Amino acid sequence: MLDIALDLDDTICDTASVIMQKAIEFHQNVLHRELKLLDINDCEDYFYFAHRLGWDRDDVCRFFEWCYPYYLKEVKAFNGVAETLRDLRTMNCKIHIITARYCSDKENVEQLTKEWLKNNNIVYDTLDIAQRSKTEMIEKYNCKVFVDDSFKNCCAIKDCLTNTFVMMMNSSYNSNLNRNDIIRVNNWQQIKNNVIKLKEVNYE
Repeated sequence: MLDIALDLDDTICDTASVIMQKAIEFHQNVLHRELKLLDINDCEDYFYFAHRLGWDRDDVCRFFEWCYPYYLKEVKAFNGVAETLRDLRTMNCKIHIITARYCSDKENVEQLTKEWLKNNNIVYDTLDIAQRSKTEMIEKYNCKVFVDDSFKNCCAIKDCLTNTFVMMMNSSYNSNLNRNDIIRVNNWQQIKNNVIKLKEVNYE
């Protein structure tokens, strides 16, 4: 059995497209500011949209109060993710989705997330919401593979759990961040191929 830990936003689904659209709308129509988007290729965390718009913490808080978590209904699953996860399950892999999604109405976020996963045919074994630090859950499930789009999260896991195989989902906002022990992937076919190779070498 190979346990795999997966981030959700911008790893299983394309959240960036929706959140940037909403953020631009908020910037222009609520904050009433001129739109000047910065090019970001070295963002280590989840707040690439705020960096692109030059927001401070107060702006981010107001934005999430304005539209979160309801915009999460609009995000689209990445191509091939549902099929790949079904294939991995048949290959004796367990799927653990670990996400930082959170707001004061945690139950609503969790229900919305479960509905989205069901509607998009995403199979999984466990779902953990509001996990700002993912190391504890990855240790709990003894995951040997971790996939995330956040360079900060990938580094944290690799630093604490050196034997975990870490993949980072490639994006425009993390494209200038690299580490030799973190493998970049562009799509779910590459993730599947890496898992197959890992199982052949270490877990068969």
